[in-house]
Amino acid sequence: MPDLVSIMYAPLIMVGKSSDTEYIELDIDEKNISDRIKKAENPLVFELDGMLLVPNFTAWDCPYHAYFKIK
Repeated sequence: MPDLVSIMYAPLIMVGKSSDTEYIELDIDEKNISDRIKKAENPLVFELDGMLLVPNFTAWDCPYHAYFKIK
């Protein structure tokens, strides 16, 4: 498994809203990622370990991460 990954939902690149300046580490793999990501109230918004995942095109006004480290 690669050290850095991105998260996609169909053709959309999902980004994690966060002002952290270091890579965010996720404890996931391809077998459990669908169990860990939960749908939020808004369409195309998901939650993973308290972090909101939104489509890249909607994150123009906030800090975000497009790549994540895998533990």
